[in-house]
This record gives sequence, structure tokens and C-alpha cells, in this order.
Amino acid sequence: MRATIVGGPEGLEIVIPARRTLLTLVIVGVWLIGWFMGEANVLVGLSLDEAEARMIVDRMRQRCAFHDTPAAMGSPDLAS
Repeated sequence: MRATIVGGPEGLEIVIPARRTLLTLVIVGVWLIGWFMGEANVLVGLSLDEAEARMIVDRMRQRCAFHDTPAAMGSPDLAS
């Protein structure tokens, strides 16, 4: 066991270090990187002026325009 017991003037101190697994460190590291990327995207989004934001939204709508048509929704009779 890796526990350390030290007696001093303030009392008894028992230290038991936590186990560090590589898998946990990798998962937490990837999660923190993802969190940072999300925060950075929010800050960039907040710093855009209104015209740039509208341009980005319009581009996204154009890319997704096919998905909004009745034919894409499975109703070929409504597409005509």
C-alpha cells in the first residue's frame, strides 16, 4: 500500500494517493479539449457582427435546403 502516515504537532496525517489510470487521463484530456473548442467557437460566434452571422446562417440553410423539400421528407406527391 502507498499510504503515508505522519504524526506531527497538528495531529495525525494519513495520505492515500489516488490511482491514476491512463484511460481516465486520456478521456478527461479529450473531454477538456472538446470543451475548449466549444468555448472558443462560442467566443468567435459572439464576436461576429450581425452581417457575418446572417451570412453564416444563410450558408447553412442553403446546404440544408434539400432536406426541407417535401420530396426529401418522403412525400413524392407533394413535391409537384
